[in-house]
Amino acid sequence: MNWKFTDQTNSVVYRINDDGSTESCLVSVIQSWIDQGNTPDPADPPDHNAIIQAQIKAIEDQSGASTVVREGLIGAFQFIAQQTASQMTAAGQPTTADQLLAQNPAYQQAIAIEAQVKALEGQLT
Repeated sequence: MNWKFTDQTNSVVYRINDDGSTESCLVSVIQSWIDQGNTPDPADPPDHNAIIQAQIKAIEDQSGASTVVREGLIGAFQFIAQQTASQMTAAGQPTTADQLLAQNPAYQQAIAIEAQVKALEGQLT
């Protein structure tokens, strides 16, 4: 099989040998083959969904919060805020869960991350 670029950078090529094994190398390794007038096949176009999934994974890795953890934290923050708001209102300090959540930086960060992930998920096809 002919050499083929692995991605859009055109810096690495690969090929499948007759025995089914694969071989890959930097383009510089096959430069003499190219100098003889040969050209590697172009890389396959990037997979849109794979790129989006990688972006989501990067956000989750950076934040340390997978979807399950994030949704659990948001739910816990909301439950605690509702309970606290009820207790404060009963003690004569009227407040709402939304007011308490607006003052909670950890909740705001979790919501912002969730919004980023949801926006990316909306781009999946």
